[in-house]
Amino acid sequence: MSYYMALQADFTMNNIRSSSNQFVVAEVASTGPFFDIKMPYAAYPAAVLGLSIVFVAFTAWRTWGDPTWKNSALALLYHGLTKRPNRGRPDEGP
Repeated sequence: MSYYMALQADFTMNNIRSSSNQFVVAEVASTGPFFDIKMPYAAYPAAVLGLSIVFVAFTAWRTWGDPTWKNSALALLYHGLTKRPNRGRPDEGP
């Protein structure tokens, strides 16, 4: 399919070039990447990222000398996992 599209493009360009006998004076310029960053759209994510970094740094500074078990998330993860879930049945004992 791309072969036939290339033939069509070549035919069209050759037809356009040969149908005119006039010359056009122009200046050739090179192209490069262009980024138009709208600051109001980038301000909110940047502010959230900055405040998150400040929050993490402040939390690390405040809990620097605390024992590990007091500020660890493992206590929240393992809490209550020693008992089996009831699943709607009456208590069956240990």
